[in-house]
Amino acid sequence: MKNLFKYIIIFYAGLSIAVMAQEPAHTLEELESALLNADAAGDVAAATLLANELVTRRNPPVEDEFSTMQPPEPYVDPDDQSFLREVADVPLKVGQGAVTGIRMISDAFGANNAFSQALSEGEEYIAGLLSAQSKEDSKEIARIMAEAEDKGVADSVIAGLKAFSVAPIDFVTNALGTAAPAVVGALLAPGVLGGGVALAATGAVMGAGVTKGSIYESVSEGLAEDGKYSPEEIDKIADDAQEYIGDNTDMILSGTLLGALASRVGANPTITNAITKKLTGKVAVETSKKAGEQGILRRVGSGAAREGLPEFAQGAQEQLAANLAQQRVGMDTPTLRGVVGSGTLEGLAGAGLGGITSIKGEATPEEAAVKETSAEEVVVEETPTPNKFGIVPTEASSSIAERDNAISVLEANNISINDENIEQYVKQEREIRKTVVEGKESSFEEENGAVLDMAPVGPALKL
Repeated sequence: MKNLFKYIIIFYAGLSIAVMAQEPAHTLEELESALLNADAAGDVAAATLLANELVTRRNPPVEDEFSTMQPPEPYVDPDDQSFLREVADVPLKVGQGAVTGIRMISDAFGANNAFSQALSEGEEYIAGLLSAQSKEDSKEIARIMAEAEDKGVADSVIAGLKAFSVAPIDFVTNALGTAAPAVVGALLAPGVLGGGVALAATGAVMGAGVTKGSIYESVSEGLAEDGKYSPEEIDKIADDAQEYIGDNTDMILSGTLLGALASRVGANPTITNAITKKLTGKVAVETSKKAGEQGILRRVGSGAAREGLPEFAQGAQEQLAANLAQQRVGMDTPTLRGVVGSGTLEGLAGAGLGGITSIKGEATPEEAAVKETSAEEVVVEETPTPNKFGIVPTEASSSIAERDNAISVLEANNISINDENIEQYVKQEREIRKTVVEGKESSFEEENGAVLDMAPVGPALKL
């Protein structure tokens, strides 16, 4: 009986420990009671665990600002890395841009959702793979833009130009990657009309997503710096700020419209058509019929403007939306802080992409058809000059000189001069020249006879 009582006490002591392990918290009294039960039962292991828990609860560890700090990344001197290491930044930047583009679409369905968070981690992971020089460039760009964000228009434009000059290739390749989701949507759409609609629709979704993401990020960062709100409160306020129907509906709507415009008239149609022409020989998106007829400088300038101007508007609108969102939750943020600088930087990146993708200027099948039609119209509209016999060359003839030569031969051989005989002579002359080139002149003459054996009329003429 005494042993049975002992086992019952041990059982309840162990049960108490198991229950406490599942529950989030217990009072000190409950822990002390469990410790007494374990001690009475002679369960040394349980008593030790409970005693340690009591000590921890009564003397919690003190956390300071240094206890949660992550160890700094080891410094890598950019001069110590090879040129090939920096070349690898190009595909990495394209990939990073593609992930950003997908996150824009995800943010359209709720900024900072679980999928968007995973994509953000992917962007950070790729950023960690970049060369030391690229990382240094990113820091320098951030410094330049931060210094100019509250300055005037001229200073902001200069800052944007200076920041772009730090790493122009990084900006352009990143912009190329960001365009990938819209281009893929157009490639999958049926027909030329479908390709254009898909570009605009995908661009609209991305425009909404980038605006919602910018609003959420600016509000959450601003409130965190304020230090008056808990993480849960910050997330709630920022989430409300990026809702479609809320305080920032106007900014989200304008971002959506700008996204559709930029995707439809910028570099995306050019990139899409370049891919589809390689794969199928056809175009996926209807473009300007005059594009293939422009000189290279005009074509590059036009492409840069078509992509750069909408990107300037998008970059400026994105920053404006972030500023207004902070104002609307009570923060004292200047309305135009960083707006011109951000627009300039985005516009330059877009202009670079638009200009580069317009260099080749290969005419689409539709443009080529326009050129052929125009050339035919010129030939038809020209009025051929009659020869000395008053005969006007027909469209079937490719050379007035050939007809004049045929007429002279027919006249010398007293053969009737008419269109049928002239065309037959021209045709046979061409065949003779062709066989001479092929080294078969003798066999051709044996088979067809000489010009003097020519019959006077009809299709049975022999030359």
